[in-house]
Amino acid sequence: MRELISTNKIRKIQQRLLGVDWFSARTFLIFFLAILGGLAFIGFSSSFPDAFAVSAAGQNRKKPPLPPPSNFPGPSNLRITGLTSSTVALAWDPSPDSRSFIYVVRFSGGLNQYLPQTQTSTIWTDRLTLGESYSFLVYAVDSAANQSNNSNTVTVTLPSTPTPFTAPAVNVTDIGVRHISLAWLATGGTPYIRYLVYKDGVLLNQQPTYNLADTFYLLAPATTYTFTIQARDKSNNLSPPSDLAVTTKPSNPNDVTPPTMPANLTAFHYEGDLEMSLSWTPSVDDFDAQSVIRYDVYVNGVLEDILIGKSFLQTVYGEFGTNTVTVIAIDTAGNQSTAATITVII
Repeated sequence: MRELISTNKIRKIQQRLLGVDWFSARTFLIFFLAILGGLAFIGFSSSFPDAFAVSAAGQNRKKPPLPPPSNFPGPSNLRITGLTSSTVALAWDPSPDSRSFIYVVRFSGGLNQYLPQTQTSTIWTDRLTLGESYSFLVYAVDSAANQSNNSNTVTVTLPSTPTPFTAPAVNVTDIGVRHISLAWLATGGTPYIRYLVYKDGVLLNQQPTYNLADTFYLLAPATTYTFTIQARDKSNNLSPPSDLAVTTKPSNPNDVTPPTMPANLTAFHYEGDLEMSLSWTPSVDDFDAQSVIRYDVYVNGVLEDILIGKSFLQTVYGEFGTNTVTVIAIDTAGNQSTAATITVII
């Protein structure tokens, strides 16, 4: 019989689920490039390494060097559209090229930002210091690692004293039956802004977050939640708070069929180690997208973790001896799949 999960464990799972990968450069780039065709590496050098091949006669011969990636028309008219003591707003005209690509915003402070082809503006917040000057340029990179021509370079100097610290502007980016996605941004104050996030008056992150967006899961259908976002700057000044009430969608009354069973459940562990990693084939539902299907992971009948839209669990712990691992898929209507179960001996 499966045991109920404790309140403390639910809180830990909820806190872990808050870590959405929003505008994380690495995650976004990998995701985007996987869509474009599985590109494993993007580089910014002007040439590729020489290639070697074996001839039909079995002899090694060196191929002629590959030509450098061809540049294509890039974005233009990069401009500063707004400036505070903690933010730089940028915009540009899109590349006229018809191929699929991403934009790369290059910052003189040593960082890049990766943005989808449809986005032609951004607000920069990273590694800024009062009174310092910074430069930006933008270019595009396609799925074959071809780099476009660079845009013009713009240079800006931040104010030497903080501008007024604004309440965060909060926007709803997605609403589901059991999740709500929000984005926020405060301006002014001292650079390196962090955010305190509350749901119905309860602080969700014990440490202020640098994230400018998040998705809140494990919510009830057709229920109104009030989110409060407050910014804190490097000098520990607090902005005015922003409150936003958001209501989740109702459950689909026609959804009575559970998702498919998580197939190919597999566990990996090192000998003598209680730590396991799990993977399975994502379930399919007749109404819900795979990104919102919930997976409950049990070890020896105890609910150890909850994942949303993911089919890989990096770390879960068993016991020495025989362990029963169970994964159940649940759709937003609450329908539960047949349990996938494996036995793991540690």
